[in-house]
Amino acid sequence: MQTESQAIQPDPRVIEAVEALSNRRPALVPLLAAFGGLLAHKAALAERLADSIPQGAVCVDPARLAQGVPLLAGADLSALREALNEAVVVFLPLLAEAFPALNIELSHVAVGLDHPDQERADVAALARHLLDGNEEALAQAAEGMNVPAGVLVFALRGVLGPVLAAVDESVRARMAGITWTKGFCPVCGSLPGLAALSKVGDLGSEFLRGGGGQKHLHCSLCGHDWRIARGMCPVCENSDKDQREYFRVEGEAVEKVDICLKCGLYVPCVDLRELDGEPPLEVLSLGMAHLDILARQKGYRPAAWLPWNQID
Repeated sequence: MQTESQAIQPDPRVIEAVEALSNRRPALVPLLAAFGGLLAHKAALAERLADSIPQGAVCVDPARLAQGVPLLAGADLSALREALNEAVVVFLPLLAEAFPALNIELSHVAVGLDHPDQERADVAALARHLLDGNEEALAQAAEGMNVPAGVLVFALRGVLGPVLAAVDESVRARMAGITWTKGFCPVCGSLPGLAALSKVGDLGSEFLRGGGGQKHLHCSLCGHDWRIARGMCPVCENSDKDQREYFRVEGEAVEKVDICLKCGLYVPCVDLRELDGEPPLEVLSLGMAHLDILARQKGYRPAAWLPWNQID
C-alpha cells in the first residue's frame, strides 16, 4: 500500500492525450485502459524524482559519447538506489492494479526487492542486469523470487522507466550540443520504441533543432529523444534504400511502420507535422499498437520491447 506521501497524481497531459486517443480509436480502448494510466503515473513519478537525482549520479563524458558509449553503460547505479526504491513502492502497486492476473507474482517481486537476501536481488544490481541484457542473472533472481523471468523483467522495466526518465531530465542540459549518431539511446543504451518526423524546432532539445521533417528516435525505456539519419536502420545501421521499406494503413497519412529488410526489425514512425499540439510520444506509440500487430503478422519483429507490442 502507498502512503499519502508516496501517492502521486497522474500527469493530466498524458490523461488528456489518452482520452483523445480513446475517442479517435475505440478499438484500442481496452489497451489504453491497461497502459494509459501507467504512462500518466510514470510521467508524474519521473517529474517528482527528477530533483532527487544526485548531480554526480551520472557522468556526462563527451569523449565517451563521441565513441558511441551511452552515459549509463557500465555505470554503477547505486547512486540511483533511493529513487529506484521509491519507484518500487509507488509503481509496483500500480502495475498490480493494472494487471490483476499478475498480482501474486508482482507481490513476490515487491517482497524480493524490499527485502533482498542476497546482492543479486538488490534493485540497483537488477537494474544493471536489465540494462546489460544479462538474462542469466535476471533468470536466477526471478527463480529466487519464485516468479517467471518475464514477470521480473516486466516489473523492473516499470520501476526503471520513471527513474531513467528523471535521469534524462537531469542530464539534458549537460548533453546540449553533443552529437549522437547511433540508433540506440545515448543515455541508457536502449533501442527506440518510436520514430518521429519533427515539426520546426520541435522536441525542445539541442539535438533536435533545425528544419521540420528531421527524423528523431524516442527511447523505449528512458524516453530520451535524439536525431538520426532519416534512411538508417537504428539497429543494424543499414542505409541501403533498397533494403528499407514502410507500410501504413490506408487513409492514415500520419503513422507508418519503417522496416529494415536486412535485419527484419521495424520501428513505428509518426509525422508530428500532421498533428495539432504536441501529444506525449509514449501515448502516440501506444496508439500505434494496431500497426505493431500488422507488422508482426507480416513476419517482422519490433526493434524494442514494449508491453503492447508483445500482444498478438
